[in-house]
Amino acid sequence: MLQDNTEEIAESARKNMNDIDRDFNSKLNDIGNRVQNARGRAKQFEPESNNFSGMSSDDAKGLGTGLTAAYSLIGTPILLYLVGLAIDRVGNRGAESVQFAPILGFFGFILGLIFTIIVANRHS
Repeated sequence: MLQDNTEEIAESARKNMNDIDRDFNSKLNDIGNRVQNARGRAKQFEPESNNFSGMSSDDAKGLGTGLTAAYSLIGTPILLYLVGLAIDRVGNRGAESVQFAPILGFFGFILGLIFTIIVANRHS
């Protein structure tokens, strides 16, 4: 009699364990599906590239174009003005003679503006 009761209790425990195992596996599969769905939704908001800054290639091209335009617009007049200053200093030009620094600086501004327009047109 004790052995029969023990076998019934063991069988009942096995049945309960199988039910618990099935329930656990179904919940685990449900969590796995939720994780996959969340990963799919999260990928929509990730940057397009895997670079360090997280910028897409279009953003990087726009940044490069903008920096090129800015440096050419600012740098060309400064560079040509400095060349004009060097010419004036080497030539020992006084205040009464023609000064090359402002002329070359203005010419550098015109060149920088033209180059900036060319770069902007090429980008768009």
